[in-house]
Amino acid sequence: MDFITRIAPIAVAEHKRTGIPASLTLAQAIVESRSGTSELAVKANALFGVKGVGPAGSYEKVSDEYVGGVRIEKRSAFRKYNDWSESIRDHSEFLLKPRYSKVIGADWRTACVEISRAGYATDPNYAAKLAKVIEQYRLYEYDAEVTRKVTLKVAIDAGHGPDTPGKRTPDGSMREYHFNSAVAKRVRDLLAEYEGASVLFVHEDGRDVPLGERTDRANEWGANVYISIHADAAGPGDWYDANGITTFVYTKADGTTRKLADNVQASLIAHTGRRNRGVKQADFYVLRQTDMTAILCECGFMTNREEAVLLKSDAYRDKVARAIVEGLEKTYGIRKMPKEEPPVIEEWKRKAHDEARALGLITTDWSARLNESATVWFVLTVVLNAIKYIGGKR
Repeated sequence: MDFITRIAPIAVAEHKRTGIPASLTLAQAIVESRSGTSELAVKANALFGVKGVGPAGSYEKVSDEYVGGVRIEKRSAFRKYNDWSESIRDHSEFLLKPRYSKVIGADWRTACVEISRAGYATDPNYAAKLAKVIEQYRLYEYDAEVTRKVTLKVAIDAGHGPDTPGKRTPDGSMREYHFNSAVAKRVRDLLAEYEGASVLFVHEDGRDVPLGERTDRANEWGANVYISIHADAAGPGDWYDANGITTFVYTKADGTTRKLADNVQASLIAHTGRRNRGVKQADFYVLRQTDMTAILCECGFMTNREEAVLLKSDAYRDKVARAIVEGLEKTYGIRKMPKEEPPVIEEWKRKAHDEARALGLITTDWSARLNESATVWFVLTVVLNAIKYIGGKR
C-alpha cells in the first residue's frame, strides 16, 4: 500500500523517539483517515481525529461518535496541519500524556488494548479494528526495525501548575510553572536522543495536578527515576538576596538517590555558574511517596532579581535541562543513540539524472530516488552513453 510506504518512515522515527509502536501509529492512521483519503486527511492534513487547534488551525466537520455504545453524529473542530508528517509528530506528542503511559514501549497487542482503555476513541470496537489492520498489513514488522529497549524510565514533574497562587516572581512577570514546564520539555527532548530512555510527564499544562496523583502516575508506570523541577523563593511578594541552586533528597534516601542528586547538583552548578547551596534532605511529599529514586531541584530563586531574569531566559532553561540529563547520564550510564549519517549521493547518479531530464528521457524529477539502488542509474547511464555514441557517429 502506497499510503503505508509513504508514512512508515515517520512512524518508525517517532517509535525511536517516543517508544510509541510504529504499528499502532500506522494502524490508527489507516483506520482514522481511511488510508489518507478521508475529509480530514485531504482538507486538514490530519491523519488522526484529534480535536482542538493544530499548527495550521482547526477544521470543523461532522463525525461519528459513540455514546453508551450508540453511534451518533456530532460536529467538532479538529486539529489542522501543514502536512502529514506534522500530523504524525503531533499524534506522538498527544500520546505522551500520562493517561496513555501504558502504550509507551508496549507490544502492539497491548498498545491496541491500552489506548482504547485510556479513552482515546469512543468506538467500542476501536482496539479490535486496530489489531485487525496490524495483522492484515503485517505492520508489526515496522516495530522490529526499532531496537529501542527501554532501560531507564524517567518521570518528570514540572512543579505546581499554571495557575497555582503565589508561585511567581514578585513583579508577576513569570509564573514558576512557566520555567518548570519549559525545562521539563527540554529534558524530555534531550533524553529522546539516548538509548533506552523513556519519559513520562506527571504534570499537565491545563491544571495543577495534585501531588498524590503525580506520584501515583510515576509508581503505576514503574518509573526508575522521579525528577521534580522547581524555581525557589525566599519569601512572599518581595525581592530577597537569597540565591543559588539546591537539590533535595528524602530524609531516608538510599545510595543511588544520593549519587544522582550529587551528580545533578554538580552539573547544575557547572552549567549555570550559580551559587552551590548543596544537596539537602527534606520530607517533601513527592520524595516520600515515590517508589523509586527521586530528587527535587530548586534551580534558582524567583525572588532574586538577577536569577529571576535568568529563569525567564531560554539559554538558562536549556543549561538547566542539559545539566539534569548530564546527571542522569553520569549516574546510569545511558548513552546517546548513534546518529544516522545522511546517505551520500554519488555524483555520477546526479549527472545521469540531469542529463536524462535535459534530453527528455525522464519527464519528472527523480531526485528523491538518487539514494536508491544503483541498478536503475547504471542502466540510465548506459542509455545516455549509447545516445552520445550514436550522436558522435552521425
